[in-house]
Amino acid sequence: MVSAPQSSVASARLPSSSSKRMEAVGQSTALLSAYLLKQSAGKWKRKRWNQRWFVLDRDNGVLRYFRHASPLEAVPLRSDAHGVLALKQAGASLVVQGDLPAGVPTPFCFTVVVDGQKEVRLCADTNAEFRQWTTAISAIISPVRAGSRTGEAKVAPARAVSPASSSSSAAELPSPLQSPVQEVKKVEVEVEEDTETVNEEVGVEPLQVMEQLHGFVGNNRVLLIALNPAIGPNYRKTKMKAASAPALLELIAVDVYQSVVKADNVGSIVDLSVLKPAAGDLDLFIVNCQVPSYQPSNPLWGEKQGDGPGFNFVTYFAIPPAIRKMLDAPGDPPLQAVRLLKGFMQPQSWVSERFKAIGIVVNPEEQKLGRAERHLLETYNGQPILTRPQHQFYRGNGYFEVDVNAHDFNYVARKGLVGVSDHACNMILDFGFVLEGQEDHELPEQILGSVRLCKVDVRQAPSLS
Repeated sequence: MVSAPQSSVASARLPSSSSKRMEAVGQSTALLSAYLLKQSAGKWKRKRWNQRWFVLDRDNGVLRYFRHASPLEAVPLRSDAHGVLALKQAGASLVVQGDLPAGVPTPFCFTVVVDGQKEVRLCADTNAEFRQWTTAISAIISPVRAGSRTGEAKVAPARAVSPASSSSSAAELPSPLQSPVQEVKKVEVEVEEDTETVNEEVGVEPLQVMEQLHGFVGNNRVLLIALNPAIGPNYRKTKMKAASAPALLELIAVDVYQSVVKADNVGSIVDLSVLKPAAGDLDLFIVNCQVPSYQPSNPLWGEKQGDGPGFNFVTYFAIPPAIRKMLDAPGDPPLQAVRLLKGFMQPQSWVSERFKAIGIVVNPEEQKLGRAERHLLETYNGQPILTRPQHQFYRGNGYFEVDVNAHDFNYVARKGLVGVSDHACNMILDFGFVLEGQEDHELPEQILGSVRLCKVDVRQAPSLS
């Protein structure tokens, strides 16, 4: 049977029943039902979107779909289910793509993965349905959300001072736009419950406006507890994660810029010479996250925007000499994380599509968000995101740069990112980056670098032309 064209399917869809659940008297309210659009491969592997009736049993964690609807009390007696997905088993996950593929009937799409391999791609009619279904499925797959994080050890950054513009601690992290100013700072380093006082030499004065932007910026030591990468063996079955080993790269500088269009290859724009170490050559790994600040156009009736005003969150990591020695040596490095990094930094790399970003809002309970923004935060807070294909690589004199282009993320993701400029000033944000390990010999994953940004007011960020 040949499915109708997508436009016909979209216009002739039956009314959704997610808001009217057809619950019989005495029937458990744990059953959620609705007509959703499911992508399937027909003859000659052509991708089609077919309307199916989905029933989610939230008590048992089972998602079924049928060609036709029925009273909910009859669902357990039906034997004509086209598919049954067990969401509580190992290997189940909920995915929202970084970019929507061509030809999707609505922008409210998500994917359910079971057994680590089988994928069911779905589209809801409305944003409200999208929120309802992703929240319900996420609650089954991950019953303990990042938003409920309590009792986490408070870890202060390794280099912290108190700027005149803030009552909080602030990190003296260098900006590539300033000339070096030698100064010795006495700083407090607090890790969990142990406190030590050290003398540390700060070689570069931070950009003056950065002192007004943040409460403090933490280094790699902050996030290793929170950012749990995959471990082996048999990760595809076990889905086991654990705290990462120390980050491979050393955070040495952070910048936040505004721009009227997204700024690519920041390493070629700013003065990196001020970050050159006293001994040795400049050897940087730069991550430039390009975040839009304009409202995205709905792809159903507007042309997708790929550029416009926004912010650039730029982190500068030094590649330690020991890591550089392994990267430059012939043959495979002894550490699996360095092997992945070596492959990633090579042109036309087999690892180029494995770059993952992890973002966590540490204080979600303090945020005053709208319903849609709250849903996005609760559902995706702390979820790793493969940045492919929305990233570009640049190589320059003494640096390798990864630009993550959020301007090309899907509609739902961009809609959620627009509020960053309004809420970032009240957020404690943890960011980490990792290369995905897929086989047992590539595990455990290890954090490349990480940073904590505390209540950064991006509206005061300098402009980058």
